[in-house]
Amino acid sequence: MFKELLDTLKSYKKITLFRHANPDGDAIFSCLGFKQFINDNFPDKEIHICGNDTYDINPYHEDVEDDFIKGSLGIVLDTANLERIDDGRINLCDKTVKIDHHPPLSNYGDLNIVSKESAACSELLTEIFCSDEFNEYEVSLKTREYLYCGILTDSMSFTTSSTTAKTLKLAGKLVGDDINVSLLNDYVFKVKLNEFEKITKLRTYLKVNNRFGYLLLDENDLKDLDMSSSDAKNNVAEFKNVEEFNIWGVIAQNEQTHLYDVSLRSRLGHQVNETAIRFGGGGHVNASGIKNLTYEQVKELVLEISTNSIK
Repeated sequence: MFKELLDTLKSYKKITLFRHANPDGDAIFSCLGFKQFINDNFPDKEIHICGNDTYDINPYHEDVEDDFIKGSLGIVLDTANLERIDDGRINLCDKTVKIDHHPPLSNYGDLNIVSKESAACSELLTEIFCSDEFNEYEVSLKTREYLYCGILTDSMSFTTSSTTAKTLKLAGKLVGDDINVSLLNDYVFKVKLNEFEKITKLRTYLKVNNRFGYLLLDENDLKDLDMSSSDAKNNVAEFKNVEEFNIWGVIAQNEQTHLYDVSLRSRLGHQVNETAIRFGGGGHVNASGIKNLTYEQVKELVLEISTNSIK
């Protein structure tokens, strides 16, 4: 399959990268790492990254014209289904490749490379670029830094249940002898004092039901916190070290839709993806999300998760 990817890459002069809406670090750094790899090894090709939303740590954005996308090879990274792609122009591409680590909701690509055992899409890209099929190509320092940052964000510094010996081995290949892991960890995770103060205030909204710890934030709460719904959900990891929680999450009212979006996490032995799927979402066994719930649906969700959290 990696050989088929390489042959496909060689056959196109134009490559367009896509990723999911509201991108996290893995989505952004996967794109940046892929683009850097192509620029380093295929200088005759032109490659651009599509997407409207940006990521706070690295707010990368390109204005990509329709004429470029038409006839290009579309590579979609870190995105389980077509509906989540942060640019509807994927249909303009001549051919589509999906590279992802989420449970496959749909195999929408002409070529689908999916490894749900990988902790991050950046881990899967590392496996691809370090494979025998790609051994004649350089994986430069910049590419390795981007991919390492992507793995860091999705694995939360190698602490999530999806982190495996393979994750650590591939991360070690990225680090080599010339990457300062402490500096990259600071780059990804350090926050300014005013953000720290917001997070401290955010914790005061915590609700606990059985062994489910969660935040339920409406638009007024978010205004009080001076946070967007996306900002609030991005802090779901703040509750992962609470011993009493088997499941934790952030439920925040979206400013545009006025409906509620949900980010869920859980410990080993407590699945959240099946519940997320029943409510129209999806994701990993221990990390899932849901969008566009009514308040009544939120109450149903909280009741179901609270019941499951003590099993």
